Amino acid sequence: MRQALILVGAAIALIGAGHAPKPKAPYSAIYCLRGPHNDFRYFAAKEQPDGRLLFGVSHWHPNGAASGTYGLAQREGDHWTYTEPRDEFDRSAPYPSCTVRIWLGRDGVPRVEPDKVARCPGGYHEELGTISFPRRAYYRPVTRELDDAEAFEAASVCGNFSG
Repeated sequence: MRQALILVGAAIALIGAGHAPKPKAPYSAIYCLRGPHNDFRYFAAKEQPDGRLLFGVSHWHPNGAASGTYGLAQREGDHWTYTEPRDEFDRSAPYPSCTVRIWLGRDGVPRVEPDKVARCPGGYHEELGTISFPRRAYYRPVTRELDDAEAFEAASVCGNFSG
């Protein structure tokens, strides 16, 4: 009986040998969502090797206005924070024009929250509000959508997604 247990233990050890745990893949995702009031939101993000998050978020409002931001967010504990540089043409502004915090749920679904003071202005005085997505809004991993701000703003980020 003892020899049988030793053989079983050795077999289990051999089966597990050479199977190092897989490293967690860097986050890469695009989420797209048509809202109930004829608005449209999208988010793309790709985790960088140093832990920062290259991202873009955009909300197109029913009145045609858009608000959003794009940049490289710093890791801060359980979330990332991004602050746009101050407006170079309005140095009198007391706060940066936009600060957002980005959280990822356990399932990778993002939630983007603008700062209460440094809100993100958009066209027609629309501000970026908190943006969250259901799981069904996942589109695919990022490819070239975050190469630059213009690539992110391109209407084709979400392709024919109908989520």
